[in-house]
This record gives sequence, C-alpha cells and structure tokens, in this order.
Amino acid sequence: MASETAPNQRLLDWLRRGSEKFRPGQIDMAGFALHAHPDLDDALREVCSGLAADMVAAFGVPAMERPDRTIFLFAWGDSLWFRKTEIPNARTIEGLGSDWSGVNPYFPPEWTVKLKLEDRTKADQRAWMERLQAYCSTAYDEV
Repeated sequence: MASETAPNQRLLDWLRRGSEKFRPGQIDMAGFALHAHPDLDDALREVCSGLAADMVAAFGVPAMERPDRTIFLFAWGDSLWFRKTEIPNARTIEGLGSDWSGVNPYFPPEWTVKLKLEDRTKADQRAWMERLQAYCSTAYDEV
C-alpha cells in the first residue's frame, strides 16, 4: 500500500475519494477495484526501469514510489501520470492541479486519429517509450 507521507497526501486523498472496494467481477488491486487499464502495469515497470522505485497499490491504482516513499508516477484510466513533469500536449486532472501530467503510453501524440494505421511505425513507438522514460526520470528527480 502507498505510504501516507506529506508529499503523497493530495494524490492519496483524491484517489481515496474515487476508490471502490473490490467486488467479484472486477480486477482486484490490494482490496480495491482497479482504476487503470491492466496493461499499464507493464508500462509503469518499463518506463521506470533502472530507477530505484517500488510499485505500490494506492486505492485501486498502481503507482511507483521512490525510496523515500514519495509517489512520482501512477497509472489511472488509460494513461500514465507523471509528477511535476512538463509534457507537451499532456492532460491534467482538475482535482490534482498542474502537478500531474498524463499521457497514453501506447499512443504517441504524433499519432493523430487521422493518421492511417500503416503510417504508424514501431520506430515511433520506441522513440515514444524513450521519451516516456525521460519524463519518468524527470518526475523521479523533481519530487
């Protein structure tokens, strides 16, 4: 379970308000219903590879904590949310303010809805993952 430290408090309060206890038919995340796409678990681990971080459960949301127990990244909905990291065209969550920026790790912003499937390449995906890893390092260092 995520640590109830001062830097985590606003995030954990927001997650707590939106959480639901696990019920049959839902995906269990430490006793709560999962509030992130299940594939984001792998994306969290991949963008944090090489960092001294632990995955924790935060009211139905997988999150990454630094050794000082501060959350710097979490998965919610279809996106990864980075703390104090400027990301072009990122989304924000009204209840969390501008401290958190969210992006879909499987859909680079260059891939507009109008872009044909055959024009999307694995090279674009690799480059996007490298950018996500850089955003993750920034979030890790900025907390």
